[in-house]
Amino acid sequence: IKAYFSALRKDVDSNGWTNNAEGLLKRVNMQYRKVRVERKEDSACDFKIIQTDEVGDAEPGQFVFAWIPGVGEKPFSVMDDNPLILGILDRGEFTKKLNSLQRGDSFYVRGPYGQGVDVPQKSNVVLVGGGCGIAGLYLLAKRFSRESNVLTLLAAKDREHIAYLDEFRKYGEVGVATEDGSLGRRGLVADLMTDLKEGSYFFNCGPRAMINVILPLELKVSAPERIYSSVDYMTRCGVGVCGSCADEKGRRTCIEGPFVNPE
Repeated sequence: IKAYFSALRKDVDSNGWTNNAEGLLKRVNMQYRKVRVERKEDSACDFKIIQTDEVGDAEPGQFVFAWIPGVGEKPFSVMDDNPLILGILDRGEFTKKLNSLQRGDSFYVRGPYGQGVDVPQKSNVVLVGGGCGIAGLYLLAKRFSRESNVLTLLAAKDREHIAYLDEFRKYGEVGVATEDGSLGRRGLVADLMTDLKEGSYFFNCGPRAMINVILPLELKVSAPERIYSSVDYMTRCGVGVCGSCADEKGRRTCIEGPFVNPE
């Protein structure tokens, strides 16, 4: 942005448009695509999984916007891209409307946005998810397990809110914790973080409170540059313009994220 406004000033001072600034503008895809609901799964009492008819090209960690004309739009992690699958937590007017769609109904998407993530071959990878953050980890498990060892740690308030458990088990070892003890270990996801391997890559997806607890545990066994966290900051544009998804360091979920290092 500094470079852009510096070039723009030169254009103004030269009393003409010399393309100094225009060459720094990034072209972004804001086009909506119509998709159709192929399958719905009631993974939890207020969490639905919607499979569409679109085959995409998203990288692990990226997200898309879903839009229903006259209702609104909202960003969602890409659970899978072949076909495109979204996990929808039933919370507000838009998500209730999206979850009410039936097989054959249509809505629109744009994206994917954000930076994809990757790890070196034969790495040890730990995926840590809490609540609806579980949706942001599935594509990571699916892709990373091809060439690395994947351990997925999932936590929620009860067994009804542990989504896609059998699918995660296809791609590595899975640990589960629930607050009421109805599935897996009774407790929080931090209670599962024992015997962690030195130098592992960590990908955390969930509320800020969860990440604040588990981050010190991960830093004991791995370097900051191997730890990535995705926090649910609301992004409204998806292309870095509005700044609504910036964290305390000014990093934007839609551009520098959604997975960022603690430094």
